[in-house]
Amino acid sequence: LGLEGWTTSDGRAAFRGGGTVDLDLVRMFAPGVPLAEGTATLDVEAGTGVGPKGVRISLLAKDTTLRTEYFPNTFTNLDFRVDTDGTRYVLTGVEGEVGGGRLSGGGTITTGESWWPSRFDLNAKLDDARVQYLEYLPAMVGDADLRFDGPVGDLFMSGRIDILDMQFRDRIDWEGKIVALQSSRLTDAASASREDYFSMDLEVHADDTIRLRNNLADGLASADLRIIGDTARPGMEGRIDVGAGGRV
Repeated sequence: LGLEGWTTSDGRAAFRGGGTVDLDLVRMFAPGVPLAEGTATLDVEAGTGVGPKGVRISLLAKDTTLRTEYFPNTFTNLDFRVDTDGTRYVLTGVEGEVGGGRLSGGGTITTGESWWPSRFDLNAKLDDARVQYLEYLPAMVGDADLRFDGPVGDLFMSGRIDILDMQFRDRIDWEGKIVALQSSRLTDAASASREDYFSMDLEVHADDTIRLRNNLADGLASADLRIIGDTARPGMEGRIDVGAGGRV
């Protein structure tokens, strides 16, 4: 990194410069990011009257790796640009890979005191990605158009997921579940081991792309579902139709 500084005509200090930075530093400013690998080009200007706080910072990253607590898969070969004037981060040019598929997106992150994020307004699109988002469901290959917004502490994910391939092959222990079913299972507080990161309202659609082949069913199914609740206590409602010739 290199910086040059000077004193302005009104006696203030000003700086300009930039260079190459290790993205591992992102973890200092972005809660919920346990992994950030790669380098980025940084450009900084401060004290020259730019922006409402007199600061302008741009970060351009290429071929990076990123993992967050909000999503189960790691993002690889990730390109993005972040610009900030001290009041918000503007995320543009997001392109990368996740679960063998393509990722694109962007949006803004509003900052509060000390430049910490206070509100998110992000969007993302996944194409042909393989993701296992809920632990009680198998992985799915599909397309998704998602939105992630709201203030920190009350974040919300919404959007639509189209399932291209999903296979239920593991045996389902329905006998044990019936024996163990009690009212307390529906009313107890969520397990402390699960974090309530954000709430969800996701539309899920499938057109004969769900393969059922276990002890309960054999056939192809379509679905029209909603994933609701939050990450600590997710829920599902809707309809699943098994095609003609299938067995349940």
